Amino acid sequence: MNLIDFAKQMPKDQSEQDFVDRLKQFVDLGEIEHLSKADRDALFDTVQFLTDFTLFVRETKGDLGSHGSAPNVEYSGPFIPNALTRPSDAPLDLSILQNFGVGAADKYLG
Repeated sequence: MNLIDFAKQMPKDQSEQDFVDRLKQFVDLGEIEHLSKADRDALFDTVQFLTDFTLFVRETKGDLGSHGSAPNVEYSGPFIPNALTRPSDAPLDLSILQNFGVGAADKYLG
């Protein structure tokens, strides 16, 4: 199965755990932790390109909402508190390596 076919099979209304479980059928999420720095960098570049390109396509199709004057992008997966999204006073949460963010939104975002 390729990534496009996988995306077409993702249900709209699913729990965070269902999201992670389905994604784990396509990608061994636990293996990411064990990649070399070079391989993590390559994976990040790939995923970032796909994110940016998909965001651009959403924009061209009029799929972006807004919150005030800022664009707003719908996302239904678990919240991953990382260096860019974690509050500056919050410590690194290593449980994310096991739970892949399931339930983290409640902890960090209320």
